[in-house]
Amino acid sequence: MTIRHLAQWAVLLGLVAKYDSRAVGTGARAPTRELRPVGPGHLTEGWIETRLDHFSPADNRTFLQKIAVYDGQWKGPGSPIFLRMPVEAPLNPNKLVQHETVYDTAEQFGALIVSLEHRFYGQSHPQGWANPTAEQLTYLTVEQSLEDIVAFQQYITEQYATGASKWVTWGGSYPGMLAAYHRVKYPSMSAGAVASSAIVHSEPFSTAPMHYAATHVLGSECTVAYVNASRQMDSMVETKSGRVRLRSLFSGYSSAAALSDDPASWYEFMSDMAGFIAYSCGYNYAVVGAYPWKFPAFAMCDVMTAASDKLDAFVSQTAQVCKFRQQMPYPMACSGDLLPRRFFYQMCTELGYAGLLYDNRTGFFSPRLTAEAFVAHCQRQFPNIAPPNGTWSESYITEADLKGSSNLIFSSGGYDPDFPLQPTSNISDTVTAIVVPKAG
Repeated sequence: MTIRHLAQWAVLLGLVAKYDSRAVGTGARAPTRELRPVGPGHLTEGWIETRLDHFSPADNRTFLQKIAVYDGQWKGPGSPIFLRMPVEAPLNPNKLVQHETVYDTAEQFGALIVSLEHRFYGQSHPQGWANPTAEQLTYLTVEQSLEDIVAFQQYITEQYATGASKWVTWGGSYPGMLAAYHRVKYPSMSAGAVASSAIVHSEPFSTAPMHYAATHVLGSECTVAYVNASRQMDSMVETKSGRVRLRSLFSGYSSAAALSDDPASWYEFMSDMAGFIAYSCGYNYAVVGAYPWKFPAFAMCDVMTAASDKLDAFVSQTAQVCKFRQQMPYPMACSGDLLPRRFFYQMCTELGYAGLLYDNRTGFFSPRLTAEAFVAHCQRQFPNIAPPNGTWSESYITEADLKGSSNLIFSSGGYDPDFPLQPTSNISDTVTAIVVPKAG
């Protein structure tokens, strides 16, 4: 998504009247602290009080949810409001002022930029729930989060007296899903939405992401090199001496440190290893300088295919992925697992997404990463949840819902392993798809 699409934005912002504040559900809330400066110009952050359960009027429990606002280029009431959807990570207020599509487009239209922290991520959780139990995580749902967003809109509208300002929501990957869901479920709350890399319908236990990565991104020679490294690791996890070496090679990762004679630990470790490749395909870190000369996955393939010892080459490339992660707009430490436990809970419940499953057509990546292993791992981590089946999204948002929506733009990069699971062609005249072939 680039500024060359500004003409579409001009049309989009002029099509729909401002949202109807009467559409807000049970989640209205009031500010608990004054917004305070946290960055350049008019960048502020603060906290607002949020209902724990928007769908139970008798439940009065609340928690503090972090928010951020940038009004440095806002032209005042009547000018647009751009809402960056909450991500599955702590809120970084500085993200609002980085020169990316949202900021640059907001500059063109004189828009207010706002965001909020996703419930149960970062510091936005009930007191004492920093490490929530499975029972406490039952309040971590897409539907609760969407109600958080709607109520946050009401707060901004009242706090800034926004008048006839129109809202546009933005998000990529999981936040892209939220942007699409919000547009469909709460059509009166926005003028439009941009949903990038959004899997609005997760195909149950699909091997398509790994197959697509092997055949459309990495290519056969690189795929064979990665498969060689994975088979070495698959063999090593089964022996004590092999596990000792893997713990040394991948020191700092809890899944490596936890390797034991329990096959469950083998699944966790190999899933993390597959994640390294997914990160190199799904994000274009040339933007932030880690690999300025070519797309990361291709640079890594050069190393993997040239090396005589594929495992050693893989280890060296995981260090590069760590470098990528630390240079991301949302820096991520290289210690610990690639997937936060909270988001794994969401994958195991309503999202039902297991995108790193073994593809038997190409042999990529590890035969340990099966649908059965994913379900078993979910039930080990969260014993009392129903087995994931991946059908929730299809019932929450139907094809008819999407066709009946409007001013919804899906954008996808051709290097994203999840590309085959995303809308990549126009659904209607006003629900459209933009494909950028050489992007993650």
